[in-house]
Amino acid sequence: MSRIAIKDASFPAPFASKLEYNSPVHGNWNIVHTGMQVPESIQIYVCAENCMRGVVLTAAEMNASDRFSYVIVEQKDVLYSNLDDLTIEGVTDVLNKRGDHPKAVLLFTVCLHHFLGSDLKYIYRKLEERFPDICFIRCYMDPIMQKHSLTPDQKLRKAMYDMLPVCEAEEKSVSVFGSDFALNESSDIKRLLKRYGYTVRELPACNTWQELLEMSKGRLFINCYPAGKYGMEAQARRLGREHLYMPGSFSYEEIERQLKQLTDALGLSELTNDEAGREKAYRSKKSDPGDTDCHRLSIPSKTTGTGKAASDTWFPCESSLSGQYQPGRERGVLLA
Repeated sequence: MSRIAIKDASFPAPFASKLEYNSPVHGNWNIVHTGMQVPESIQIYVCAENCMRGVVLTAAEMNASDRFSYVIVEQKDVLYSNLDDLTIEGVTDVLNKRGDHPKAVLLFTVCLHHFLGSDLKYIYRKLEERFPDICFIRCYMDPIMQKHSLTPDQKLRKAMYDMLPVCEAEEKSVSVFGSDFALNESSDIKRLLKRYGYTVRELPACNTWQELLEMSKGRLFINCYPAGKYGMEAQARRLGREHLYMPGSFSYEEIERQLKQLTDALGLSELTNDEAGREKAYRSKKSDPGDTDCHRLSIPSKTTGTGKAASDTWFPCESSLSGQYQPGRERGVLLA
């Protein structure tokens, strides 16, 4: 077991990078939650039982077991079988036993496929030949790679959009990539875009496979969640779209700067009078030391537990937060 005195801990890696244990109930969203956002799809995992324990519990917790299947790899399969053939035949068996064919299959290969040198291109080619009506999405559950490459989460948030078709952009359309939840209707981004008549498309709001495919029509691609940045940039390059990275921020000036980037990218003149008036009013209140409502805490929504990576949540507090946390008042809560 790795042990280090707190006085000797150093940022950003206080512990030596060795064998690590990942609890199946460590909380927060994982690749199962994220992948389930793809409408009219199922997930198939090809892995050993030890790796399966966490993801199968997540599917059960979500009441989504009907969209979750697996192919168990045993020791004898590793020693005496061909993992490529096992993957192909196992997935084929799962799909043949279903009463219907989904629009897409998120197929998760794992560390064993790396260790044994599996030919993933061959695996997917064979499956696409057998099931031409199904889109096979290349997904990974390979944490051994994340310290030297992209994490499974980052790769998944790209793969979920790999099927978007090349098409002409709609002039008044923006697509938001990589978030777990749809933008709040009161977020700055959504209010600004809707005020100018833009259609906002985002995966968590898609109910059908066709709605997901229409995300490629966005004139501008936006990402607000760090893990989705790589995927958004990759799709923007592939589809020839402008893109903006607009993560949550504690800085009021940073939020202002991001909104200016958005208006510039879309050719909008400036923030609306409503937005500018709110900025001016806030700054005026901030300069008044007797106004207790002016002290505000900005919490990126991902840290609040809502998972809404789209906008910050502002809580007016009774005094500045120099000491212990003080709860915000219910009145005047503003979602920025």
